[in-house]
Amino acid sequence: MRRFLKHFLILLLLTAGVLTLADFCVTAGLRKSNALLFQSMTGIFSGSINADLIIIGNSRARRHIDPEIMDSVLSVDSYNLGQNGTGFRIQKMIYDLYRQHNQKPKYIVHIVGNGMFEEEDGLYERIKFAPYLNDSLVRATTRDIKGFDKIDYYLPYFKYSGFPNEIKGGISSFFGMSGVSNEEAYKGFPKTHFDWNNVIFEKFKKEFPDGTSLAISDKLIELMDNYIQSCKDDGIEIVLAYPPIYYEAKPYFHNDPQILDILKGLAQKNKIPFLDYADDSLSYSKENFADHVHMSSKGAEIFTKKLSQDLKDLLKTER
Repeated sequence: MRRFLKHFLILLLLTAGVLTLADFCVTAGLRKSNALLFQSMTGIFSGSINADLIIIGNSRARRHIDPEIMDSVLSVDSYNLGQNGTGFRIQKMIYDLYRQHNQKPKYIVHIVGNGMFEEEDGLYERIKFAPYLNDSLVRATTRDIKGFDKIDYYLPYFKYSGFPNEIKGGISSFFGMSGVSNEEAYKGFPKTHFDWNNVIFEKFKKEFPDGTSLAISDKLIELMDNYIQSCKDDGIEIVLAYPPIYYEAKPYFHNDPQILDILKGLAQKNKIPFLDYADDSLSYSKENFADHVHMSSKGAEIFTKKLSQDLKDLLKTER
């Protein structure tokens, strides 16, 4: 029995050692990865972004705003921190992390929409947060959202379970063999080409034939109000912008006008600009969209130029 326990203990220690080493290599590799999914988090935690203007929001920020165009029009150094599939709680975490590790921006363009105040029922693309679970803010925020198991916060390597490609990429990056470059994304903006995909819209209509009403959390409204006030108190000029939605999709979002009114009310209360493109002319052409809520590459280019010109009239950004 003693011999068995001794062997079992040795095996346990060896397993723990291997998992700890694997966790260290994957984590360190992903923390310096420039792959599309990890680029923004790498930039935030390395303190290498330090932009004049940051763009915050969900996928409608990430896929709609091209920093290269914005830099050209506004004569600024901008960066797109938009995160796919996020509500305001994660967006606020991204902003707080940015402020912890990078210099204060002069401007924030927060892309808002109808999912802003809905409590997330899952942590979308959770693997990009896995290398940072030892960070107190990431740990506290992600624990409130379904995504990681309790074991992921305490034991090494388990958080990467089910992500073989990311494990491989992390190890490759750790040993300097990833081969990933800036071609996948530029300042957080994906360089993938997007065109209209009717399958996505038809799937949405089939899933919600009578439309849908997105939940509204009073806590998130209060959290956003406090966030806007703190930005203003910190001397940061913040602008809220509501991007276009394909016109045929609008009737399916029943309480979209209510959410829009809440956002406008927050902007009015805090005396900050609100740019409303909900009914913009861009909304009426499929050429400008990849699906019912995301713009095509062509639409994103046009919208970024339009937004940048409008910001130029609002912000004193000339160097």
